[in-house]
Amino acid sequence: MAISTASAAVGRVDLDALAAELEAMQAAAADGDESAFMDHDERFHALILGSGDNRRLVATVAGLRDAVRGRGASTVGRSRSLEEIQAEHAAILGALQAGDADRASAAMRYHVRRTGDLLAAQYDGGGATPA
Repeated sequence: MAISTASAAVGRVDLDALAAELEAMQAAAADGDESAFMDHDERFHALILGSGDNRRLVATVAGLRDAVRGRGASTVGRSRSLEEIQAEHAAILGALQAGDADRASAAMRYHVRRTGDLLAAQYDGGGATPA
């Protein structure tokens, strides 16, 4: 669902706004500010999801993100760095800027699956710290 939305975002999403969020993520990563980084991460994804005009999907993803963040779950510092996460977003933006729907979908798929897999592994291994 979010994967096909990345593909559909080609030609529809505000690339300048995505680039601004990516730059803000990079600055937050350099400052070690996970909270600010995640706020920009959320807006990056919301811009892509919002370009698909599917309000139900936007609301569902926002609810999932709130549930994960509310539990204190994060891959940052446990299984990857802010810089690694930012690089995954850069790959998504690069594909969108190139107008390459297949590459945008593949980059989003990698990012979403990797995040999900890392979070699941934390819970399976007891590595998550609920809030």
